[in-house]
Amino acid sequence: MHDPQRRIARLRTIAGHVRGVQRMERDDAYCIDLIKQVQAIQAALDKFAGLVLEHHLATCVTETIRSEDEAERERVVTELVQVYAPLGEGGPHGELFALSRLDRLQKVESDVQQIEQLVTGDAYCIDIIQRAQQAKAALERFNARVLSDHLNGCITDAIRGDQVAEREHKLRELLQLFTTANTLQAS
Repeated sequence: MHDPQRRIARLRTIAGHVRGVQRMERDDAYCIDLIKQVQAIQAALDKFAGLVLEHHLATCVTETIRSEDEAERERVVTELVQVYAPLGEGGPHGELFALSRLDRLQKVESDVQQIEQLVTGDAYCIDIIQRAQQAKAALERFNARVLSDHLNGCITDAIRGDQVAEREHKLRELLQLFTTANTLQAS
């Protein structure tokens, strides 16, 4: 996704989908149809953001990590941390730091077990869906916490360090991570 025209075309497609949902809303479309379209738009935006990040990692970040300018490397890592892990204490994601990573996973496990109990007990479908959404959100918060810790720890240390090979290795890891995430979103 290095071609700006392709990015613009993708954004125009997304905007077209949003206009379609606006028409559906004006026409009082069935709620489930609206939800499906909104989910498709969210997935398209996630895919777009992932492709932009992949491009950024392959170009700007790669050039900076290879440079000897420590201040510029520091700026790039700070920028990545701010964009992909805005998880400071007291902010909208402050709850991420209230639980340890292990506690977060134990909460996800508990949520999944509660979903199983709801299904076994033939609970109301909406209750099951809500619990599943809670589990998914908790897992997403765990994932964001892991990414934040990685950016603030391993990546920051590598970029600040003098070892070019280690910086390259960490960059390849990030590129692979986001390439894999984009591939999974596309399927």
